[in-house]
Amino acid sequence: MRILYVTQISLDDNNGGVRHVHGVTRALAALGHDVDLVAPYTGVRRSRRGPARITRPIRAARAGMWLEARQGMIVSRLVASQRPDVACVRISASTAIVPRVLEVAGVPTLLELNGPILEELEARGRGPVARGVVRGLLARVVRRSGPLVVPLASIGDYARSRLGAREVEVIEHGCDLAIAVPASRTRARRALGLPLDRPCVAFTGQLAAGQRLDLLLAAAELPGVQLLVAGDGPGARRVAAAAGRLPERTLRYFGAVAHERAVEIVRAADVCIDLKPVHVGMKCLEYAALGRRIVAFEAPGTGRLRRLYPGQEVVFALQAGTPDEVRAAITAAIAAEASDPLPPAAVAMARHNLDWEDTARKLARALEKHLLGHRRPRRAQPVWRGGV
Repeated sequence: MRILYVTQISLDDNNGGVRHVHGVTRALAALGHDVDLVAPYTGVRRSRRGPARITRPIRAARAGMWLEARQGMIVSRLVASQRPDVACVRISASTAIVPRVLEVAGVPTLLELNGPILEELEARGRGPVARGVVRGLLARVVRRSGPLVVPLASIGDYARSRLGAREVEVIEHGCDLAIAVPASRTRARRALGLPLDRPCVAFTGQLAAGQRLDLLLAAAELPGVQLLVAGDGPGARRVAAAAGRLPERTLRYFGAVAHERAVEIVRAADVCIDLKPVHVGMKCLEYAALGRRIVAFEAPGTGRLRRLYPGQEVVFALQAGTPDEVRAAITAAIAAEASDPLPPAAVAMARHNLDWEDTARKLARALEKHLLGHRRPRRAQPVWRGGV
């Protein structure tokens, strides 16, 4: 199939969303599909794990309606010149024009929703009026397009109740196993200049509004434990300030780091944490692929983490979300790791179930099914005329 994949996520960034786009499009290409990836990309951040075969870059563009309009123009030209068999559009707050272009052109289209988008807007400070506009916009798009792909059943329920989605398919995410490779904890600590005589607890990822930073920093209060934090975002200043007040052997903040260095930090840790109350982040899949026990809220996604390690105590779940509960869960996880490390065979089995190829194969089947059930108009014409 010739697949058109459209996203407003900038490929120059270094976060889980970018790794998802790279992972699934590269895996689709490896399965033999032609993938045309339309996304913001300046080429500033280059990587051997870069985009799929074809990239339609939009330079210096931030997510929003202007970017949506630019992508609408590019998609219209691609439909006219190369005629994709099917399209997949990752939903953002301003998704509207691209699905309409594809609908009029007769290209079967799946939408992809990866989180509770309205709540994420609220966490970023968007008011009720702005959220109401976005909800109305997205509800119309979801009703008019094909099936909606989500990574968790809970997000599917959210899409039905908040956006009026009718047909939802759950396709779980994977992670980049080529970079997230298990290795010696001692060697990683030496490479990072970390002490060998105390347990380490790590968080790597976006220090966004959804993360309970108060609970994250509470982990630094555990005696004899070093907290390792790497990441950027709205909470970076708060973490940096705390690191400036506390001894380095209590809290070490690495700042924004490359993916490879973030993986090295996880290798150095005994236990990893993710503190989103709403759902478990994609970062936890990487923690699991590296064979690390996890402290996280009991939320959508923890069930999958447990299924990755049947018979092993891997998830130490939080219920109330208090500092004392976090510290107790971390202490229990450290004790479990010290007495009974996760066996290599269990880690290997978990990794087998986290490959992006599995995600891409399921997505390709969903696209093929939608393609077969779609009736195209006799003659498709480019639908965008003029400029922005």
